[in-house]
Amino acid sequence: MASPRPAAGSALGALAGSYPNPASGHAGTAGPSIFDDFISTTALNKRWDVPSGGTNIVEATTATEIGVVNLTTGAGASDLAVLGCSDQSVFGPALGWQMVVKVAVGDVTSETQATGWSGLVATLSGPPTTGTRSFVGFRYDATGSTVDWYGVCRNGSSETTLDLGVLADTTWRTFAWVARPNAGWTAIAAVDFYMVSASTPSNPLWTLVGSITTNIPSEALCVCISGLKNKTGTYRSLLVDHWSLGGAAGR
Repeated sequence: MASPRPAAGSALGALAGSYPNPASGHAGTAGPSIFDDFISTTALNKRWDVPSGGTNIVEATTATEIGVVNLTTGAGASDLAVLGCSDQSVFGPALGWQMVVKVAVGDVTSETQATGWSGLVATLSGPPTTGTRSFVGFRYDATGSTVDWYGVCRNGSSETTLDLGVLADTTWRTFAWVARPNAGWTAIAAVDFYMVSASTPSNPLWTLVGSITTNIPSEALCVCISGLKNKTGTYRSLLVDHWSLGGAAGR
């Protein structure tokens, strides 16, 4: 199933203007809207927390990039690097919310000996693979060989995963999830996971990979732009070109 990126429509007030396709789809002062294209390292460290590891902005190399945030771990086994917001949570995913991230593993060694993730997570203190770390987003978990990216809904220590069918490697991938409401907009029917293709820049296609209906968290979660945990003794790297979270529902 493929669909064009939804048009954003128009907004009044501070966001006044028209937001035609392929805008991020998050316009409208009633709904939440977070977008970062990582234009400078100084601004990055003021907007987001870096509780562990290191970050820097890599200069754009193509016209489709503004800046790329490079998240790096230390060289020690189990070293952690996280970029997000630890002191302000969102209660989600909420009805109609969507998250989009363009992500790539930073180097070949990071493909096979690391856990990487991006999304909404209960805590920034570790990967959403153990303990009661609720999570909705994208994750890979590799030990010794390259693995696929997965869509994940994790409620406490129980989780449901969806194989997105593409390797977690140095190839850029754009992923999205949407908290699809039921017909009456009274509950989340499913979290739909998409691959986004920009092969036609004026009309990016969202291709539905699959849906998760179980273990959808409903608690306060932290924004996590990217997280990476090392598994052996050398530096690991995860790249993010842009990250966004928005709501289609008024509030």
